[in-house]
Amino acid sequence: MLESVSSSVKRIHQIRVATTLALIWATVISLVYILGIFNGLEEIIIDQLQLLPAPEKASIDLALIDIHHIPSDRPWPWSRLDYALILQGLRPQHVQSVVFEMLLHDTDARYSAFDTSFADQISQANKVLFSAAALRPDDASPPPSGITPIRTKGDFRSLIPYGSFFWPVETFSTAGKVGIGNLSSENSRNLRTVELVFRYREQIIPSLSLWAAALRLGADMSRTTVDLGHEVVLYDEGNKILSRIPIDQRGLLHLRYRRPEMTMPRISSDQLLLSADQADRGASVQVDLKPLTHRQVWVGVTDENVAPFLTTVNGPMAPVSIQMQATRQILSSDYLRPIPWPFCIVFFLVSGVLLSRNFITKGKRFGLLTLTIFVLIIFTLSAASFQLANICFPMATTAIYLLGIIVCGMAARNWEMGGSHVSNPL
Repeated sequence: MLESVSSSVKRIHQIRVATTLALIWATVISLVYILGIFNGLEEIIIDQLQLLPAPEKASIDLALIDIHHIPSDRPWPWSRLDYALILQGLRPQHVQSVVFEMLLHDTDARYSAFDTSFADQISQANKVLFSAAALRPDDASPPPSGITPIRTKGDFRSLIPYGSFFWPVETFSTAGKVGIGNLSSENSRNLRTVELVFRYREQIIPSLSLWAAALRLGADMSRTTVDLGHEVVLYDEGNKILSRIPIDQRGLLHLRYRRPEMTMPRISSDQLLLSADQADRGASVQVDLKPLTHRQVWVGVTDENVAPFLTTVNGPMAPVSIQMQATRQILSSDYLRPIPWPFCIVFFLVSGVLLSRNFITKGKRFGLLTLTIFVLIIFTLSAASFQLANICFPMATTAIYLLGIIVCGMAARNWEMGGSHVSNPL
């Protein structure tokens, strides 16, 4: 009888020890999750999840005029006459907007001789967007005309400061819009993010991808607001919200790659010019240009000798493809959605207490079996929720957390066994 009572007391005390250890470990892991200490591991797991088949969520109405080969008799960069001809060839298709992804800042006469003709074509086009490159040094020059600052909520000092640009030539760029096209390869690792906003001195200005999405949605960029660490909000002229885009404190949008990759009309620049000329002459066209109608058409370089590819989950990608990937996400609201940290803290606290107590109340084997089943269920649900709703559960942090719970439960059992050797002096 006395031994039974003593055993019950020890069991109750052991449960308390297991609960205490689990709560301490859950608190530590919660702090680790909030501080993002295991973010590198989480990104690796997300990379693997993005390799699973996940078709596009919706039509995005983008198209690409592909400059995939630079012939030796037409060295890069090209004269603006080539781009004027591209705009002229696109005009019969009534495209919604045109985005030039390459930099057009050269003022040398070899490239700028046809700037006036290019400007004339731009004035006849619907909407045209150009790319600029932001530079770190501040040359103290006045801001370029056509810069579009965005209204900002809160402090933006967490953004990298830029002080100058490679800006498209104002002869033609003033007739369109300009966005910043900087991309970073993140020290040669997988490119996982793009900057949606840039800090230019004391102003915040939009990226090329953000501007492109705004043009496609019909947003008024002067009404756009940025709340770093939360979202970019696009409004129309009537102040109606068109899109909410999640960004982190550094103004980054996390890319959601899909397999198969984005499907869209893709026509080479040579095919466009040839087919447009054939259509003008009433001849049969080599390539049907009707799929470009009413779409946003990007003009970009995919020749790796001119535009070095960047490493991504989907393999090497041209800069224009990555820019279009970011625009696609905005247009289809296809964002990665991390689990809110309050939910994770509750999950760690509750599951830790329940699982650690099983090692005492049900025994070591049942405790391990329960935890194994729990792991399989959690990780299966995490993978499914990622594929269906882009929900990012902290799987790496959870795996490390559950290993700690095993240690807590086994440590509690060892204490009980140690106590049993000194519990019966009679």
